Amino acid sequence: MTIKDRPTAIFVEVGLAPPEIVKAWCERVLPTGERIGEVTNSETIHYRTHQPIPDGLFCQRIFGPIKSYQCLCRLSPGARQSQSLIEGSKGERYCSFCEVEITRSSVRRYRMGHIKLATALVHPWFMQENPCHIALALNMKHKLIISLAYFSLAVSYVDPRSLQCLALKRRALFTPRQMTILFLYMGRDASSHLRRKEVGFGSESLIERLQSLDLKQVIRQGVSLWQLAYDEFVVYTKKPELIKKKKSTALLKKGAHRKRQLTRRAIMARKMILHQVRPEWMCFRLLPVLPPDLRPLIKIEGELFVSSDLNELYRKVLYRNKMLHHFHFLHKNFGNVPELVEHHSARMLQEAVDVLIKKGVEGKPYPINSKPLRSFSQVLQGKMGRFRQNLLGKRVDYSARSVIVVGPELAMHQCGMPIEIGLDLFQPFLVRKLIQVELATNMRHAQRLIDEGHSLVMELLRQTVQDHTVLLNRAPTLHRLGIQAFQPMLVSGRAIQLHPLVCAGFNADFDGDQMALHVPLSMAAQAEARFLMLSSFNLLSPAQGEAVAVPSQDMLLGLYSMTHEPMPYFSNEEVFWGKNKGSILYSFPCFLNGWGVIEAYQQGFISLHSNVWIQLDTISFPLDGTRNEKDEQEAKEVHWGAQGAEVRIYPRGLSQKGLWSKCANYILTNAGRVFVGLPPHRRFFHS
Repeated sequence: MTIKDRPTAIFVEVGLAPPEIVKAWCERVLPTGERIGEVTNSETIHYRTHQPIPDGLFCQRIFGPIKSYQCLCRLSPGARQSQSLIEGSKGERYCSFCEVEITRSSVRRYRMGHIKLATALVHPWFMQENPCHIALALNMKHKLIISLAYFSLAVSYVDPRSLQCLALKRRALFTPRQMTILFLYMGRDASSHLRRKEVGFGSESLIERLQSLDLKQVIRQGVSLWQLAYDEFVVYTKKPELIKKKKSTALLKKGAHRKRQLTRRAIMARKMILHQVRPEWMCFRLLPVLPPDLRPLIKIEGELFVSSDLNELYRKVLYRNKMLHHFHFLHKNFGNVPELVEHHSARMLQEAVDVLIKKGVEGKPYPINSKPLRSFSQVLQGKMGRFRQNLLGKRVDYSARSVIVVGPELAMHQCGMPIEIGLDLFQPFLVRKLIQVELATNMRHAQRLIDEGHSLVMELLRQTVQDHTVLLNRAPTLHRLGIQAFQPMLVSGRAIQLHPLVCAGFNADFDGDQMALHVPLSMAAQAEARFLMLSSFNLLSPAQGEAVAVPSQDMLLGLYSMTHEPMPYFSNEEVFWGKNKGSILYSFPCFLNGWGVIEAYQQGFISLHSNVWIQLDTISFPLDGTRNEKDEQEAKEVHWGAQGAEVRIYPRGLSQKGLWSKCANYILTNAGRVFVGLPPHRRFFHS
């Protein structure tokens, strides 16, 4: 991982590091010339003194002192001054007895160590993932890479120039069973004809192949082979008689798969060239050891300690690495160690490193006390991982968190903010305003007025929130619509109210989801929130361009409930005169427009399903209930008055026209349809 500084921004880039840089991270040179940093002991602390074991996983020489400016000798400041201290090249000071650096204990949070492996190992991130990067670089099968890394199979390399068949030239690597078939195929002259050598077992064989890989040649070869595969495809398309055969279809599918593999390999080689990465860096001989404060060992009570899972996994690696070093020593000096034992020990070391970094081949980490150990990858990934839980999800100032509930009376750009949250987040603004209006003399007095719930405090809070926008965020924030700006409205209760139409952008529902509320403070942040991030401006998806603010199930059910009351039809017997021989126009409340209906509903005079008359100047839909507006409107009854007034009565309304007055049209509907804006002749889900 490297941190790069550009004129515009500072960013972190994660990539493969060369072995020299890894060694520079983990090693330091003492003033005596000795290099420290290698962890050789698998122990952590002494069982009696509870002090770190030298050269162990918590060694103070490697990682720094446990207590600030106190070495392993535990000398007092006066005694330490009288003792001789060794000064390093960069001004650092070391104790002359224990060689522990006299510095702050916080260095144990970033100072690393390393384990020198007895054999090269393959990084599990590049071997166990699909697609396998090592298999892609070497143009080999994934299973073959795993077999080589775990010493399950030995392969032989045959020079392609000694082979005549094009398919065999592309293979180049052969297993023992494939070599037997090749000898049977070529006959007795195969031994003298073939120029071959044993590639061997383990990661050493993979490193040799990766070191000899020319990335530019891989790109050129990939382009040539891709063109050859395309030419074969053109040949098959020009001969329809070949397509009818079953074999030709299989060959076409195989050619398409081969072209995809060539494209992936060329893209990977190009990226390695651009980022100056070598393929052999996917294998390593130095295993970095995390700083001890990132894998702590904590004493809880008495002789009980709580340790991180990584410490136990590091102990497994150190133990098996020490065992493999011992076998290599015996084989080098005495030569009486079977090769099978060495291979099995190297395989166990590879499995231990896989479990430390990832989950291993079978995905079963070592259990302790019937609890599986968490690997390094598991500590980082997931919702409870280091990134999402501790870095992206950490708490910040001027923020709150609560459960979201639906707020149907809110506008789309508004959100309901509890009064308790508003008093806490906007407290500095309230303190300043209380001092400005001379209601409080100092900050402590203003704070006491806020805590007591003074009547003027609520009014000042309402004025304050009118001038501010707040940001609502729902984790995980996977796209731009995961955080939007709203105009806060003070509400009672302890839940944040949200308009149903904005739930799609947040991917939220009202089954217990929580959202975070943030207050932008600077003028630039407030302007960005108001003019760019307001929810009413985010109606379309930035990825597909489709509408995001669409009614959900809750809104559809609410619309159905508001409009499901059937409209009364007037029969021929009850047309102009009702049962009480009164005018139909006065059988239900009559309003001049829809705003009167809304005001009457808010004041409690009518219910949501009450039938009402509304006067309209013009009607663009039929009053007789027909769906087709071109159909002829048939009145149930027509009346003429003495002065020439004409009254036409329809099943859903009536029309009045005087001799000298304008035509007055009345429609019969209910309050729910007025709120929705649905004409009376339209149906909502029901016929």
